Amino acid sequence: GKNIVIVGRLQPQKNPMNALRAFTRIAKAIPEYDLVYIGEGELKVELEAYAAQAGISERVHFLGKRDDIDSILECSAMYVLCSDFEGMPNALMEAMAVGIPVISTDCPCGGPRTLIKEELQGVLVPCGRSDLLAEEMERLIKNRDLQLLMSEAERARAKEFMPQIILTKWSEYLLNE
Repeated sequence: GKNIVIVGRLQPQKNPMNALRAFTRIAKAIPEYDLVYIGEGELKVELEAYAAQAGISERVHFLGKRDDIDSILECSAMYVLCSDFEGMPNALMEAMAVGIPVISTDCPCGGPRTLIKEELQGVLVPCGRSDLLAEEMERLIKNRDLQLLMSEAERARAKEFMPQIILTKWSEYLLNE
C-alpha cells in the first residue's frame, strides 16, 4: 500500500502534528503516498488547517474511529507512533503483528523501546523530532528490501506477546514468588 498510518487519539499526548510535519517535509519526494489518521480528537481542526496551509490536504485523510484497523494496516506502507509519552502501545503491537514497518518515538517511559529491541523490529526516533521522523519515513519508503526484512522481524517479535506466552510468563512469575 501507499498509506502512512497513525492510530490514536488526536490529542496533545499523541503529538499527531509531529507526523504531519514530517510528512510535509517529504510529501514532494513521495507523491504517491498519503498520510492517514485513525482516531478522533480535539486537534483534528488544527491538523486539517496545517495540511491545507502546506498544500497537502488532499493527501491527508482523517478516518475517525474504525473497527477494521487490522485490514487498513495490512494494506499500508508503514505505521507511525509519534506520542510524547506512552505506556505499552497496543496500536504499535498490532502493527508489528500485522508485519507493517513501524516507526515510533522513543517515549521516556519506554513502552516502544520495550517492543522495538533490534533495528529490524522497527525504528525509534526522539520525541518531537519531525526532521528525523521524516528522514526515517523516506528511508523506509525508498528501501523495499528493508521493508520486507522489518516485516518478517516484527512478526517474529510480535509472537513473543501472544496471550498464551504472556500468560505462561505470568504464571511462572507468580508461582516462583
